[in-house]
Amino acid sequence: MKSWLKVAAPVVLVVSSVAVASVINKEEVNKKVAAIAAAYNNVSTKLDVAFTELRVDAVRTLDFALKASAYKKGPANELNLQLNNASYHYGDGSAPRVAGDLAVKFDLVKAFGQSILNEFGGQLEDLVKSLVGDYGQKYGDAITVQVVMDELQKDAEGNIISAKLHLQASVDFQKLPANLKIEDVEFKSLQARLGADRTGLSGSIEVLINPAFKGFNADQPGLKDFIEKLLADDKDTLESVARNMQMVDDIATYLVTHTPEEQKPAPTPEPQP
Repeated sequence: MKSWLKVAAPVVLVVSSVAVASVINKEEVNKKVAAIAAAYNNVSTKLDVAFTELRVDAVRTLDFALKASAYKKGPANELNLQLNNASYHYGDGSAPRVAGDLAVKFDLVKAFGQSILNEFGGQLEDLVKSLVGDYGQKYGDAITVQVVMDELQKDAEGNIISAKLHLQASVDFQKLPANLKIEDVEFKSLQARLGADRTGLSGSIEVLINPAFKGFNADQPGLKDFIEKLLADDKDTLESVARNMQMVDDIATYLVTHTPEEQKPAPTPEPQP
């Protein structure tokens, strides 16, 4: 009997995991998300978010891939956002990773003016270094960061045409400050690329997550829990998805209606008495 139980126990666990996984259906999740997005779609707006892969077990999300797009046409500009190759892979838990590519196409000069593009492009490297430096303070000497400007193109008048940079960061767990535990560290390494030109923005990122990060613990909420609540029509979860879509719509609306100060018509003078 004991020998039979040793064989049966793992089989039961596998079957139960498959049973739980079958409850979360990718198509059903996509239908829920599409129904929320429908409220924002009209002649000038199109939001679309869908899982192309979704795999869970009894404890957590194991793999997912996601695609998303946002289109908005306004009186001053036209925006097209594409999130491609967004993916998460847990695997056997030894080397979880996240990756994705983002492209935002809209006329930056129309929206902000060439002078702002010049200023942003010229300060891009320092801005990224500052942001990363602020974030990395808690890691002390354990974090190594490299930010490199790959390209800074200018026209004959000195106006910036395009700017590109890449970022690499890694954490040495042997050098963590005494007050920082390994389970509190989110990632092992990351690499990212960022680009800007007159036609929009682009970026890509790949993160190797710390397998010992406490967020992987079975008692911690994750995507699996969120999706289960979404499928159960949990009010807070539905509102959370809607808020994020509203935020994207608000940002898109701002970008396609915004014009540089120098292009705005001067105010009509008040008639003098």
